Amino acid sequence: MRFIGKAFLFLFAFLGILASLLIVLLLVLASSLTSETDMVEGTRSVLTLDINGPFPEQATVQNPLTAVLNGASTPPLRTVTESLAAAAVDPEIRGLIAHVGSAQGLGMAQAQELRDAILAFKASGKPTVAYSESIGEFSGGTIPYYVASVFDRVWLQPSGMVASTGFSAEVPFLRGLLDDLGILPEVFTRENYKDAMASVTDTGMSSYQRISLGAVLNGWSDQVITAVARDRGLSQGEVRGLINRAPLLAQEALEAKLVDQLGYPDEVEKAVTESTGEEQRLSLTAYATKLANRDTDPDARRIALISARGPVILGDGASSPFDQEEIDCRALANAIDEAANDPDLAAIVLRIDSPGGSYVGSDLVWRSIRNARETGIPVIASMGNAAASGGYFIAMGADRIIAQPGTLTGSIGVLAGKVSIAQASADLNVGWDRVTRGGNADMFSPVTPFDDQGRARMNAIMDAIYADFTGKAAEARNLSAEAIEQAAQGRVWLGADAVEKGLVDELGGLSLAFARAREQVGLDPNTPLDVVVFPRDDTPEWMKGLIGAAKGLEGVSSALGLASTLNGFLGPELTAIRAMNAGPISSPVAIYAQ
Repeated sequence: MRFIGKAFLFLFAFLGILASLLIVLLLVLASSLTSETDMVEGTRSVLTLDINGPFPEQATVQNPLTAVLNGASTPPLRTVTESLAAAAVDPEIRGLIAHVGSAQGLGMAQAQELRDAILAFKASGKPTVAYSESIGEFSGGTIPYYVASVFDRVWLQPSGMVASTGFSAEVPFLRGLLDDLGILPEVFTRENYKDAMASVTDTGMSSYQRISLGAVLNGWSDQVITAVARDRGLSQGEVRGLINRAPLLAQEALEAKLVDQLGYPDEVEKAVTESTGEEQRLSLTAYATKLANRDTDPDARRIALISARGPVILGDGASSPFDQEEIDCRALANAIDEAANDPDLAAIVLRIDSPGGSYVGSDLVWRSIRNARETGIPVIASMGNAAASGGYFIAMGADRIIAQPGTLTGSIGVLAGKVSIAQASADLNVGWDRVTRGGNADMFSPVTPFDDQGRARMNAIMDAIYADFTGKAAEARNLSAEAIEQAAQGRVWLGADAVEKGLVDELGGLSLAFARAREQVGLDPNTPLDVVVFPRDDTPEWMKGLIGAAKGLEGVSSALGLASTLNGFLGPELTAIRAMNAGPISSPVAIYAQ
């Protein structure tokens, strides 16, 4: 009885603490909403933007916990670009000031989409200013500076640096360690460039992997050097030389004309106020909220926006608070079917940012896209940082494919396999015995390697999947078998190269995808759009508010920041490990570069 009494006391105490926390969160939320409303109504302001890392591709949050782990306080990229477009013609917005942080994890394609939006804002004649305490502090600053360089003026703290050191790709190889442990990896690939599991099968880079990675880094480097030289009034040779010298101290960066002025945040704020005549600042998030509350134009045509981000899994079609950010193909196919069956929708824009994954799941989505097109609904695919392997499999079913120059594209291929612990078991004096029914019943057993019959079946399966992938790609892209084979073989291309190979139609971002959707249904270029997000978000507004308010609390924010960091760091490795046990996959692309 004493134990039961203590249990009840603990339960009541826990519920009391939880209730108190909810009250605090509601108060914080109410306060933040009041302050945002006061800020946005009828006040001339300078728009502010924080560039501290990758922007979510998700148009809406599918569940609160996933949103928190993946940094839902950062506005989606679409919100940023559309808000900048609106601000460019808004007389109440007098300029733009952006804080450029470490921006670790910001991919090239997102950086290019952001740069395009800032360039369009600059065309309005309104001043743009970027400032940073340090563009990379003994860490990669190439992509953050690539974004900063597009602004009219770049400020840097006197103690900071510009660490634009270029790009690199480092790949760990574990085969020697696995051999020492008595673990044998057996991976079947189609074709030579399909190297996502080379870390466990090889002891170093193959010539194919070196060629593929080298081409990606060459392309990114050329894109950065060309843009920085143009924006900063330097020659490409000068920019290349500065990258080779970096990291550069603040004074060195100033003398090299990479930055315009050295100063602290208060000095930046004072200078912006003097140049614009406005002291008021308005965050882009608050401005986006103001835009979202406007009435929809009665002449607007409805277009569906469906986001597909993360590794591709077949999935169960359901959303769970414990899901990682991934593409549940059953849920994605259902969303496409739902949009295609909506009589009020004119077109579907599918935004993809995926390194690949399940072949079966990707094929399921491909079928839904094909069915949608057969009903007369055009589908436009817009690629983010990556649409590789399974991500490209999904995209290739669309009417048109649009990518950024730096988008990782293609990797048309497949791999599958397993690891065997037979030797490790023998070394540890662990014996195994078995009873089976079926010639290949133990084919995927981790205890023994594939036998001749198992290897023959795996090769037959790989050949069939690769033939299906390349055949559908050739048909969708109107390419010959020879042309698609030259573009396939598991090789990753940049978007700029993929256009030349016929894998992509044109270069651009989400705004271009919407423009092409207008064209596909015969709309005037100026026709307003009512973008409807699928699948519809069923998360209660009060829960979204609590999550947002909780992130503002110091203790909660720190804990969630750690969770987000671990999630981002371990994500690719966990995906690769899970893929080894998931059957045939169009595998993840992992390039660690900055």
